[in-house]
Amino acid sequence: MFGALVILFSLPVFCQVDFSASQVKGCDSLSVRFTLLTGLSSPKVRWNFGNGKTSQEIDPAPVAYQKPGSYTVTVTVNDTIIRKKTGYVQVRPSPVASFHYADSSVPGTYIFAFHSLQQPVDTALYFYQWKFPGQTLYDTTPDVVHIFDSTGLYRVFLRVTDDFGCADSSIRLVYVGESLYVPNVFTPNEDGLNDLLEIPVSGEVMYRLSIFTRYGLLVYKTESKFPSWDGRNAAGVKMTEGIYYYIIESLDQQHPAHKAGFVYLLR
Repeated sequence: MFGALVILFSLPVFCQVDFSASQVKGCDSLSVRFTLLTGLSSPKVRWNFGNGKTSQEIDPAPVAYQKPGSYTVTVTVNDTIIRKKTGYVQVRPSPVASFHYADSSVPGTYIFAFHSLQQPVDTALYFYQWKFPGQTLYDTTPDVVHIFDSTGLYRVFLRVTDDFGCADSSIRLVYVGESLYVPNVFTPNEDGLNDLLEIPVSGEVMYRLSIFTRYGLLVYKTESKFPSWDGRNAAGVKMTEGIYYYIIESLDQQHPAHKAGFVYLLR
């Protein structure tokens, strides 16, 4: 009597193969060392790291991910067993801690609005920390308003961090000086109302105010801590109604300021 014939099939067991990584998250670029986890001896291996690079080494050299993105890593063992991890390596661009600012244009005040520029990943969660002179670093929003105590040159610090752990910071020098506001029309008709082109300043800085015709002819110039124009030329003759070009600039190098534009003289 013949004994029963028993045939044993060796089927690939997917749990026999796995891999790990030294790190899977990074900012801007990332170097990763992968480790094959398997009980198989001397397996035939093919790696696909998702960044265009491959390897047939059991213990591959560190892999460089040089661009932000989401990378799928796959290892094939003995041409049959496949372990694939989708989006396993994540590289995100760092935030940009750039910002711009503007004063309130309210004469006699030192109110400034600060705004952090748009970040590279719309779906990320960002955290903003601002630091102004005399204050500690504090968490807030990308838009803040700060009131300075007086004129001067100040350092403003911004740090931006995302939920991925990437961060960037910057420091800018902000000059706080007199807000130059120039009306766009005045009426020197001697009625006591709006007879002067007046630039509202605090009187701490000497300014030069120059007035030109539309064709570039200089008709009036003054240097004063309270610059103004009554609508006459240097000889005291009334100028005709129309559009004039002005330039106002600070004469104090420690408090630079400059503004130019058009004003309408209406009689």
